[in-house]
Amino acid sequence: MQLVSKDKKHLIKACPYVFVFIVAFLLSCYINTEMDDLILKDAINKYGNVFEWARFYGNNWGGRILSQGILVLLLQLPDIFFQIINAFMWMLLIVYIVKIFDYKQLLKKDVALILFFFMMLILLPSSVLRWTVFWKSASVSYIWGTSTALVTMWPYVKLSFNDVPTVKDWVLAFVCCIYASNYEQIAVLLCAGMLLLLLYSAFSNKNKLPFKSLVLGSVLLLFSIGFTAFFLAMPGNTARLTSEIIQWYPNFKMYSVFDKASTGINYALGESEKRIAFLYLALAFIVLVVNLKRNSRLMKVLSAICFVFYLFNFIHRIGDSLNGTFYMLSRLFALADFEAADFVITGKRAMAECVNIVMICFLGSSLCVLEENKFDMTIFIAFFGGLATMAMMGFSPTIYASGHRSMFICFLLMLCSLFKSSLVIARRYM
Repeated sequence: MQLVSKDKKHLIKACPYVFVFIVAFLLSCYINTEMDDLILKDAINKYGNVFEWARFYGNNWGGRILSQGILVLLLQLPDIFFQIINAFMWMLLIVYIVKIFDYKQLLKKDVALILFFFMMLILLPSSVLRWTVFWKSASVSYIWGTSTALVTMWPYVKLSFNDVPTVKDWVLAFVCCIYASNYEQIAVLLCAGMLLLLLYSAFSNKNKLPFKSLVLGSVLLLFSIGFTAFFLAMPGNTARLTSEIIQWYPNFKMYSVFDKASTGINYALGESEKRIAFLYLALAFIVLVVNLKRNSRLMKVLSAICFVFYLFNFIHRIGDSLNGTFYMLSRLFALADFEAADFVITGKRAMAECVNIVMICFLGSSLCVLEENKFDMTIFIAFFGGLATMAMMGFSPTIYASGHRSMFICFLLMLCSLFKSSLVIARRYM
């Protein structure tokens, strides 16, 4: 009887994982083989084997030889193989998001898994999901790369909470690190996140960081940096850079470092405020609710201003999308045009720039200290790191060719910030 009851418990625990896998599998069945997929499908016929293809790809197009090479092999098989693996990577992504952003298990794991899965499908813009999740060539980078990056970061998250990672955690992290490093946009964030969490664990925790964990964390960090540098140094990245400049961004070589940084910041702020206005409004509301309970009058006033700012942004985006008439609120959110070759900014635009930057910095920093006397490094990495993944596109002419795909990581991490912030406020006030 005890064995039967244990089996039932295991089956019940497995239900949310099975549910997420089945839904992800069914969604994967909607993914067609199109555009770049067709080129990759013909790679074996054209180059003879995957190694010759990888040599050509690495020398002429880009550094993602691992993720795209795996897709080349999968495209030689029936679609069911890709659909099963893709569904598993979906599940892996959701599982590790819940593990990292609900580390203290404030919500039952089965509820948290299903909740975040549907939050992702409902709250992320469909245009972003279409060209990341529902395109094979993109999915192997954006879904698979992000999920493996979270697995790699998991031991560092455990260290930041004074827990000791298991051997299994480190082994999975080392294996997944290789794949995640192949996707440059997440690889840079991964290296920065690993470094910040390791430093936070070493200097902020009350308990001394175990020497073994410090060594393994340092080795894995160097491992990740090395692989990222290896994939970025491939000649194909330089070749593609040149072709993208000619095709999409002829003024790119004229830009200074400041021009490129301005381009990236305005791209991150403008596109995120436009496409995930509701997420910003929800985050600002959480900050307002928390700070109204605190004694600081200054924080109450600033939180109210921040909430009104993102409420205006939400109203403006609805009006702009439905009618598009230039109105008073438009001036508040009219940033410098990042496509312009001349970066001379008018006084009004400069003021709008300052207001938008100050508001996003206040919002992000407030989220990091929702819990009194505690700094939340995971929200810091998710919020500001997510924005950084979009801002770094200012240094890449592929900003046009990438389209909505380059927004995926930022928007997903903003959703993670909302998920964790909601759990914190629910625990405090409910």
